[in-house]
Amino acid sequence: MHLDAARVIDSVVAEGVSLKDYAACFDSMSICLAKGIGAPMGSVIVGSKRFIERCKYYRKMLGGGTRQPGMMAAAALSAFEYTVPQFPAIHALAKRAGSQLEDTGYRLALPAQSNMVVLDLAGMDIPGAAYVQYCADAAVAVFPNGRLVFHHQTSEEAVADLVNALKRLLQAKKDGKALNNETVQGGCSWKPTVKGTIEDIAINPSCVLVMFSSHNCTHG
Repeated sequence: MHLDAARVIDSVVAEGVSLKDYAACFDSMSICLAKGIGAPMGSVIVGSKRFIERCKYYRKMLGGGTRQPGMMAAAALSAFEYTVPQFPAIHALAKRAGSQLEDTGYRLALPAQSNMVVLDLAGMDIPGAAYVQYCADAAVAVFPNGRLVFHHQTSEEAVADLVNALKRLLQAKKDGKALNNETVQGGCSWKPTVKGTIEDIAINPSCVLVMFSSHNCTHG
């Protein structure tokens, strides 16, 4: 049995089990090095020696080889060493954000168990376009599906801005204000406003607001 384990590192940290024990339940796994972990690119497959050899054969046959992959491997290793130890804090931040949004009056489509908060926008009759618009007005970029993915560069400041923006959206709905109901294709086309000059960013990257998307590698 094969497992699409794109976000398995987040899962095992949240469950408090080892990756080795988790992987023992499957014959093979594919793990994304970008989602959650934060490497710029790449995935790895895990399985028996025979399975790996067969995968290499098909990769060669289909032309999927990559020359000089050492840079990719080095970036992935650095991401593992730097990002994974921060996962418990990331998960805690996501859960706090989920609780704050529930206290505000939002419904979650799923419990916040790791680094994701999924809002039930459809169940609350909140248009995705209005959701994107109100968040964009607060310099927070989101996708219209209501799924928020937190990562190691998501700041407390960004979470506060998100919660306040969604409070305003919910209040507007309660007040009977017309909400943007346009079709939103893909994600947010809003262009972020940088807080500070280029020189400020070079000295202190935290002056740029971290944003949310349906992929946790997106940030400002």
